[in-house]
Amino acid sequence: MINNNHFYWLLIAVYSTIHSKRVIDHVSFSVQAYWIFAFFVGICFVLSKYLHADKAVINSRIEVLFWLVQSLVLLLHIQVAFTYWNILFLLLFVLIEIVRFMIGAKIFSLQQAKESYEKEISQYNELFQVVRSERHDFLKHISAVHFMLEKEGSSHAKSYLDELVEGYEETNLSIKGESGSVASVLHRVYKQAVQENITLKYDFDIPLSTLPMKEKDIVGLVGNLLSNSLEASREWQQKYRREPHIIIRLSKRSGLYLLTCKNDCLPIPVSILDSLYKKFGKSTKKGKERGYGTRIILDIVKKHHGYLDYTYKEESFFVKIKIPVIKNSNDD
Repeated sequence: MINNNHFYWLLIAVYSTIHSKRVIDHVSFSVQAYWIFAFFVGICFVLSKYLHADKAVINSRIEVLFWLVQSLVLLLHIQVAFTYWNILFLLLFVLIEIVRFMIGAKIFSLQQAKESYEKEISQYNELFQVVRSERHDFLKHISAVHFMLEKEGSSHAKSYLDELVEGYEETNLSIKGESGSVASVLHRVYKQAVQENITLKYDFDIPLSTLPMKEKDIVGLVGNLLSNSLEASREWQQKYRREPHIIIRLSKRSGLYLLTCKNDCLPIPVSILDSLYKKFGKSTKKGKERGYGTRIILDIVKKHHGYLDYTYKEESFFVKIKIPVIKNSNDD
């Protein structure tokens, strides 16, 4: 079945063939149209894989306008006798498509940013509602503890406080010293882990938000680390029917931030393990999204002149990331 992306490249191949045939027919050699078409089909196939035209989507009205302009250029090319104008029309055809891709890529980038901001706002709202709810109930809990101390003794009050503190721990671990978006990610992942009976421990000597990079990079780095750990832990849990463990740590020593993440994990094939975090697309997952998380992590580490290492031993996967304390000048 031909989708919009395939149809776009098919039209480009047809238009390219007509433009090129028009020019070639007036030079010293002749080539059959089907050979030219086959050539451009091959070129378009390669470009479709490399340029990801499905991402460069412009709204339908502008798309129609582009095709009308291209059709007009093609019509003029056919009508004009061979002169330098023919070459100009061919170049104009190419230029219009380059402009289309530039506009499409920009629009796609803005759409991605919009979706990212909307997701962050949703996470902010969720965390705000949790904190607001706990604040609303706080005085009620204090009154209950006060009553227990007066009427029922300290043992019952202590038991109630232990239960209360355990409930607040989820929120406290996430927001302690963190910026809004980082706290939102930590809270969301912690809540998800609790719901899936996965033990997740945050052991931060210093807040993640102190890492010398933009907030969106911290979210991308930590979010993908935790996402990969959760995915591996789920698979391990399904096989062994036991509660898996994830622990993520951050410390600062000798001019470096040391970020580590350890999780239970099923055996990883050597062919994948050797290429993990090295080759794009190498992942333990299946499907379209395979390998994107590791690629994002590695790109962020490299961007900030960091170092990434990983080991797998006895069904435990361990990632170690070192980031220099000095902030990357690109983040200013």
